[in-house]
Amino acid sequence: SAGWLWRHGDNRALAIVLAGLGGGPDVRRAAAWQLGDGPLTDRLADQAIDCVLAMDLDDEDREPPDWTSLPLDLFVRFRHRPRAFALFDKLCGSENGWDHHLAAKTLGRWTGPNQGRAVALLVSMLHDHQRRDARNALVVLGPDCLPAVQAARDDAPDPASRQRLEAAVNDLEVCRQAETGGGITPAFLAAASRTTAGARDRVAVAFRERDRAAVLSTLASALAHDHEPVRQGGRDLLGRMGEVGRRTIARARDHAPQGVAQQEMDRFLAKLAKEGARLDETVSRP
Repeated sequence: SAGWLWRHGDNRALAIVLAGLGGGPDVRRAAAWQLGDGPLTDRLADQAIDCVLAMDLDDEDREPPDWTSLPLDLFVRFRHRPRAFALFDKLCGSENGWDHHLAAKTLGRWTGPNQGRAVALLVSMLHDHQRRDARNALVVLGPDCLPAVQAARDDAPDPASRQRLEAAVNDLEVCRQAETGGGITPAFLAAASRTTAGARDRVAVAFRERDRAAVLSTLASALAHDHEPVRQGGRDLLGRMGEVGRRTIARARDHAPQGVAQQEMDRFLAKLAKEGARLDETVSRP
């Protein structure tokens, strides 16, 4: 089995998993499980990378590799190897090479000497249909990516590209403002309403480290604002502040005049009733 090969030091197990050359999905999953905890030496990592770089991933006569069965950590552990980025470039540029959702998640954890190239690849992914995954991955890397994304926005070849890059810039600017103690202004909340869920999670983590009462009070006051994006930003962030945030929304709803704002809060509270536990787990996760 692939696991037996791995335990006995044969890198064919790694090749089976990475190249998808045989054994079927069960064998690939078994090998992936072994590799997730196995000693990935530099030599084996380089051999695995070379194995994939030599493949024609878009060969129509061969079944595409089952990349989704691989543990994410296995790919993250390649990041310091000299040719690792060529591997990611090949996987992300192939029709059959890799699911872009998984690619973005991995690049979002790409630290080390090639991080700038990871950011550049994520920026290029903002132009395809999986751009939300790329935006969330940039958020995971954090506001340090902001200069590179701003530069790409300024050099955008057309208005549509510029708009997509501007959305990613907005995600990172909102996170930076939250993490540096910036004010929770109506403009900030309106900008937060346009961010990805991952960015709002990161903002909520930063807010939980501030004076909780002051944050809750400011967000609660936003629920009565005349501008809908400001109300939305306040609601979304309160929903990520745990049970106390949800109680704040419920109290504001009880005191709101009949009309659009109250209906918005009713719908949002119903949504939170389903998603509250997931949000709490996401925002409290290290």
